[in-house]
Amino acid sequence: MSPQARDPPGADAGVASTVEAQDGPEVVHVLVHSTASLGRLPGCREKEAELDFGVDRALLLARPGDVVCLSRPAEPAYLEFLAELGLGPGPGRIVVAACAGELARALARDARALAALRDLLSGAEEIVLDPFVASPSERGLAATLAELLGRPVSVLGGPAALLAQANRKDVVRSRAEALGVAVAPGEIVGLSTPADLAPLREALARQLAPTGRALVRGARGAAGSSTFVVEREADSVETTLRRIVARTDNTVYLVEVMLDMAVSPNVLVHVEPGEGRVRCVGVTDQQLDGGLAHYGNAYPTLATKTEEMITSVCRLARWLQSEGYRGLAGFDFVEYRDSRTGRREQILAELNARTNGAAYPKSVLDRLNDRRARQGGRAIGAFLAAGDLRTGLGDFAALRQRCGRLLFEPGSGRGVLPYNTASLGRGRMRAMALGGTRAEVEAMMVEFRRRIAA
Repeated sequence: MSPQARDPPGADAGVASTVEAQDGPEVVHVLVHSTASLGRLPGCREKEAELDFGVDRALLLARPGDVVCLSRPAEPAYLEFLAELGLGPGPGRIVVAACAGELARALARDARALAALRDLLSGAEEIVLDPFVASPSERGLAATLAELLGRPVSVLGGPAALLAQANRKDVVRSRAEALGVAVAPGEIVGLSTPADLAPLREALARQLAPTGRALVRGARGAAGSSTFVVEREADSVETTLRRIVARTDNTVYLVEVMLDMAVSPNVLVHVEPGEGRVRCVGVTDQQLDGGLAHYGNAYPTLATKTEEMITSVCRLARWLQSEGYRGLAGFDFVEYRDSRTGRREQILAELNARTNGAAYPKSVLDRLNDRRARQGGRAIGAFLAAGDLRTGLGDFAALRQRCGRLLFEPGSGRGVLPYNTASLGRGRMRAMALGGTRAEVEAMMVEFRRRIAA
C-alpha cells in the first residue's frame, strides 16, 4: 500500500532547541563520530584517505556526563577552552583508541579502551551509543559493550536495511513523491553497466531543455561527491559523461532540471523512538561551492519557505520512525525562484539519515544560548561554520596565541570557536563564528581565515 501524503501527527510546529530534544542526564551517550563509517564515498578520495578527519567534532555534542571516543588525543588546552564555555564532556570522560583504523572497530579490539569504557559506564542508568552514522561497526561495538557490561546498549540511527535505503537519493526521491513532498523535475536513470551512458545522454537531452542546466547525481555519495552540473553545450554533456564513466561507483543516477537556486537550507530533525515526537531542531543555510559540494552552514536561514519545508520533513521523518529510526537526521532543500510566477518555491534535495554537519554548530549555539538565558544574557543570533580550513598552525595553543581575542568569549557572546583541532597537526581544522548577525559572523570568519593563514 502506497504511503499517503498527510500532516504527521504529533509533529511539533516551529523550530525547537537541540537542548529541549536531548535525553535526560540519566542517559549516558557514548559518542563515536567516525566519518569512515560512511564507507567508501564516491568521489571522496581525500576523505577516504583521512579516514577519521572530523572525529573530535563529537566533543561539541557531548554533555558533562557523556563519554566521547576519539582516534587521537585532544589537546588539553583545547579541552580547557571548551570547558570555559560549558561545552564538552566532564574531566576524564574521553576514551582514545590505541588501535588504528575505523574508530568503532578500533575500540572494539582495544582491551584498554574497553576497560575504560566499562569503568565510565558501569553506574549509568541507560547507555546509548551515539554514532556519526549507525554502520555495522557501531552496532558491533554496541554489542561488545553490552556483553562487557551485562546490560543493553542501544544505538541511535536505524536498522541496517533502512539506512541502506534512506541514504540512497533515488529511493528518497521516490518516497518523497509518494508522500507529496516536492522534488525537482527530473527522472531516475539506471545503467546496465557503468559504461552504458546512452540512457544518461537521453535523459540529459530531456532535462536540459527547461533551463539549459541540469544536475546529475549518483544515488550514493555525500557532500556533493557524486554531483555533476551540466550545461546545454555539447562539450559540457560529453565532459560530464566521461567523468561518470571513469568513476564506476554508481549505476543509478538522478537527472534533474537545475533550478534558479536562491538558498539551500538544511532542516535538522530529532526523531524519538516508537510513536514519540518528531521535532525540527534547526534550519540553517548550506554553504556550497561551484560544484554544489557542502563546506559549511550559516544561521539564521535566509529561506522564506521554511514552514513548508518543516511539514515535508516531518512526513519523511515519520516514515523513518515507522521503520525503527531514532536520533538526528538532516534534510537538504533548495529554495528557488519560479521563472513563470516569480515566486519562491522549495524542493527536497536529499536526506542524511545520520548526524550531519549542521548538527555540530547548531548544538553549540543552543547550548551557549541555554547557558546565557539562565544567566540573564542576550541570545546569540547568528553563526557561520566553515569546514576544511587550512593553516600552518600546528596546535590549539599556537592558534589561540595567533587569534587572541578573536576567539569566542562567553561574556560578549561573540567570536570564533575552532573545532576538529586534533587535525591541526595535519594543517586542517573547522571553525564557527558566532555573533549577532549574519553580516557580523561573515566578517569575523574572513578575519579568522586571514589570521590562521598568516
